[in-house]
Amino acid sequence: MTRHTLPRAIPFSRPLRLPTRDLRHPRPSTGARRLLVAVAVLSVLAGGCTSPLTKPATGKRAREAVTALADDAQVQQELARGRGEVIARNREARRVILGETLREQRRMLDDPALRGNYLELNARLTRALSAEAATRPRMLENTVDLLEGVPDDPELRRRLVNVMRELLQDPALKADLMALVQAALAAERRGPVPRPPQENGGEETPPAGGARPGAGTGGNSGESSPDRPAPPPAP
Repeated sequence: MTRHTLPRAIPFSRPLRLPTRDLRHPRPSTGARRLLVAVAVLSVLAGGCTSPLTKPATGKRAREAVTALADDAQVQQELARGRGEVIARNREARRVILGETLREQRRMLDDPALRGNYLELNARLTRALSAEAATRPRMLENTVDLLEGVPDDPELRRRLVNVMRELLQDPALKADLMALVQAALAAERRGPVPRPPQENGGEETPPAGGARPGAGTGGNSGESSPDRPAPPPAP
């Protein structure tokens, strides 16, 4: 009777370790790691500054660290790239960030110190859009669309009439407008302008039927017909 012996366990020099990191998510890039480290350092420094026993030098070091991060081009690029990715992926974050952008623009419009520069910037932008060959047709089309919608709104129509009345108080503008109206009325009284006769290589266009001028049936025109031979000269 044969005996079956179990195989011996293979000895390992060290125990097996399963990976603890999720392989589906790659590690952040070098710039992102630098940014995370910088944010962590700032958080520690900011937390230390809130303690009443903190020395003033700690707050100074925190400000210097913030200034160094603000002047770091790579950190700023990472912040801008991360902001764009968050806006593109997260709907709620996009609503909050873009809404804050609109509120900042309203604050610039309401601030007397910034209002002039903000309006000048928008005026330059509109002028550039109107002058650029790629955007000028769209700007003109939008302007015409806006004007076409004014007569459909009674309130806007009334406001436009008031604006025209204010403009007509200018003597020069009023004179130009009156001259334009008088020229249009005179052209309407004269009627349609007659069309010039058609030229056909210096010859008259034959009338319908193929008859030529002076080639009648009775020969009363006093001119010889080009279809008959000329009479012989008198002796």
